[in-house]
Amino acid sequence: MNLCVIAYAVRQWRSGTRHSRLRYFLLPVAGAAVDVYLITQLGSTAVELGLGWLAIGIVWLAVITKGFRRPAPELQLRSAGEDAPARPASAAAVRPTS
Repeated sequence: MNLCVIAYAVRQWRSGTRHSRLRYFLLPVAGAAVDVYLITQLGSTAVELGLGWLAIGIVWLAVITKGFRRPAPELQLRSAGEDAPARPASAAAVRPTS
């Protein structure tokens, strides 16, 4: 994620748009450095498990996007105060028989 922010900022700088260097470059670089340090401190079992889960996730994403030809599904969250989604009109018309 940090590298995406840095790549975005570099593209914007090349096109003439200037963003805050602290916000779009220095902080993501610092975050990436911390990530790399933490990953290097993990045991081999943790790294193997993490890579396994990463592989499973990539395979699952390939399956649900039909080989990356469709966009990935979006996560839609509801607030705690929102009611459940309304039922479709056709579902309301169907009533069980006695």
